[in-house]
Amino acid sequence: MATEFVQEILNEKMAALAIRVSQSELAQQFSALNTNILSNLQQIQTQLGEKKTIGGWMKDIGTAFVSSLALVAIVGSILTGYVGLAKLTASTEKAVGIQTIPNPAFREPVSTPTVPQQ
Repeated sequence: MATEFVQEILNEKMAALAIRVSQSELAQQFSALNTNILSNLQQIQTQLGEKKTIGGWMKDIGTAFVSSLALVAIVGSILTGYVGLAKLTASTEKAVGIQTIPNPAFREPVSTPTVPQQ
């Protein structure tokens, strides 16, 4: 009977200790998570503070300006390449003697429209 009593008290103490240990580990994990979140929020706050300065605005404006110039250069080079390819194709067709059939829709009109007189 005494061994059962000791065993029961020991089980209760072990359960209480297990709860305390798990709560302690959770508390440590929450503390580490809280520290990480605060650190990240501080970094974000610092970055936002840097953007509020004139230098930060100039960086953003400069980046937008450079990227828009790059876009214009890319589109321009595509169009220039297309026009150059069309000229090359036309000169090759003339050199080889391939005649393109003219589109009848673009010929001179057979008659000119007249304005009715009153």
